[in-house]
Amino acid sequence: MSDSDIKKILVVDDNEILVRSIARHLRREGFDVVVAYDGVMAKDLVLAAELGGAPFDLAITDILMPNMDGFTFVSWLNLEFPQMPVVVVTGFGNVDMINKLLRPNLDLVHRKPVLPREIMASIQKINLRRQGGGNLVASA
Repeated sequence: MSDSDIKKILVVDDNEILVRSIARHLRREGFDVVVAYDGVMAKDLVLAAELGGAPFDLAITDILMPNMDGFTFVSWLNLEFPQMPVVVVTGFGNVDMINKLLRPNLDLVHRKPVLPREIMASIQKINLRRQGGGNLVASA
């Protein structure tokens, strides 16, 4: 991995089984993975990681969650940490609304159920983008 490669990933979803599945797969691929079950917990983890000098390289988040939904969490990330790429994994059906949330040429959307290879493909696209090799296209 180069310095621009993704190493530390935050996975945010209120579906505990999905979070564990995604985290397990990413850990097998060699990533440092931290999980959160809502946007409030995710926000706290992002701030703690930044203060600790080990920020996240990527957030993978659902949209519909308790306490703080994914729209609010990603909007906060866009303001506070615009350099952090976000992959949205959701069963939420309104693609137009999701696309309004996304930053152009930076984020990706996957519909649930998502396959591990789809997440890995997104990570590869983001790594390529970070290395100056192209734009990302949101897809649902």
